[in-house]
Amino acid sequence: APKAKASPLVRSLTRNWLTLPPEELVENALVIGRSLFDTFDDGFELLEAAEHVAGGALSARAYGGLMRIGEAEGRHADVLALLGRMRACGAPPGPAVMLAAMHAAASLGDWGCVSRLFSEYAGDDGAAAPLEVLGEPAAVEEL
Repeated sequence: APKAKASPLVRSLTRNWLTLPPEELVENALVIGRSLFDTFDDGFELLEAAEHVAGGALSARAYGGLMRIGEAEGRHADVLALLGRMRACGAPPGPAVMLAAMHAAASLGDWGCVSRLFSEYAGDDGAAAPLEVLGEPAAVEEL
């Protein structure tokens, strides 16, 4: 695609594609995102292959890039599944991953999940307990 070839990020990646380790190559491709592939499914196939080569999880940046694509496509459950996939591999999620997961949970209306993710992100087990107990933001506003 002409758009992809014009992108400075794509040109940089093209210059370095033979020298970068596979997991860094995939991380950069997922961060660049839609300039290189068309759908979340294409990105997921790339992620899966790179995990296999790396023998485990990739960087939080790689998952975050794919999560942004998933959010853009409205694939909120798949975004949350990526967080679970990272955790299953023992990889710590970064701030961008946590924020994407909170956005996905909110889009699904799962305020308990948003609460738990926020508490984890904030480093406080009970910081968002009222939201989890009361439910949706409208219920909290009524109080």
